[in-house]
Amino acid sequence: METTRLRFERLCKDTDSIRTLYTHLAQGENIEEATEYVLWSPHTSLHETQSLLKEAGEQWRNGDAANYIVRPQPGEDRAGEFAGKTELAIDWSRRAGELAVYLRKPFWGREYADDCFHALSELAFQHLDLEVVEAECAVENERSRRSIEKFIEAHGGDYAGVLRNWRIPDGGEPLDSHHFSITQEQYFAEK
Repeated sequence: METTRLRFERLCKDTDSIRTLYTHLAQGENIEEATEYVLWSPHTSLHETQSLLKEAGEQWRNGDAANYIVRPQPGEDRAGEFAGKTELAIDWSRRAGELAVYLRKPFWGREYADDCFHALSELAFQHLDLEVVEAECAVENERSRRSIEKFIEAHGGDYAGVLRNWRIPDGGEPLDSHHFSITQEQYFAEK
C-alpha cells in the first residue's frame, strides 16, 4: 500500500533483515519514550523479533491482522527509513477492525499516523468490507489521543469514552484507554 507520503510493506521475514528490525524495536532512537504507551516492550533479543515476524505471518495467513512496516516515500525527510509499524487487527465476528500505529520518535509531528489511519481504513472498508474501525490509546498518551481524535472527527466518527483497565502492556499494569470508532458509512460520507 502507498499514500502520497508513505509506503507500507507487509511485516514479514522478507521485509527487512531480522537484525535491522530488531535494532529499531530494541534500541532505536528514544525507544523508551517512543514505546511508553504501546502494549509491547522494546525487544531484548533477536528471538523476540523473530517471534513478531512469525506471529505477523500467521495473522496474515489466518486473516486476523494486516501488519505493515511504514517508510517515508522519496521526497520525504529520511525517505526509505523504518519509520514504524502499523496494524489492522480484524474481528470478523464483529465485522470490526482495530487500528494501531507505532512511529519512531524522529518521525513524530509529521502527521504520519493520519496517513496510516487512512490507508488502513481504506483497506478495512473498501477491500475487507468491515463495518467499523476502532482506535484507542492510553489515557496518558495525549499525543496519540489528539491524532486519533482528529482523524475520527474528520470522518464523522464517535468517541465512546474511557474504558477502565482496558489493556495490559507487556509486564505492566492495566491501562485506561480512550476509545474511538468510525463506521463504513460515516467514513465514506465524509470523503
